[in-house]
Amino acid sequence: MLVLLWFVTLPSRIQDQMADANYCEADQDCVNFNYGVAFGCGNYVNRNRGQKIQSWVSISNLLHPSNFLVKYSCEPVPKLAVCIDKKCMPKQCDIGVYYSEFTLFADRECDCPKGTIGNITEKGMICSGIEREPILMPQ
Repeated sequence: MLVLLWFVTLPSRIQDQMADANYCEADQDCVNFNYGVAFGCGNYVNRNRGQKIQSWVSISNLLHPSNFLVKYSCEPVPKLAVCIDKKCMPKQCDIGVYYSEFTLFADRECDCPKGTIGNITEKGMICSGIEREPILMPQ
């Protein structure tokens, strides 16, 4: 019975480890791991803890094969991790600066800051404007 409980609770314990590993003092403390859809596609964690979590994710993927199968359905997430307010986060794009489509779709150098939206133009992607709340249609 204990083995079954361990098996069932492993994914939530991994998510707890990821939350506990999201700390930093400087940008070089942070790294982005892609643990897959089951654990969120962009996981920004402390460099010293990321590989150990990856080991647990690998075990979980063996026990829960569907986790492994959906790993590759993640959209690209920013690869560069930075330390903001002692938390590891994706690097924020500068507002009003154009980023090439290659950067946007392949390397994803940065994310638009919260409250802005990325617009794609012939010059590339630019973060601007205020992100709008979805319009709810009356039923």
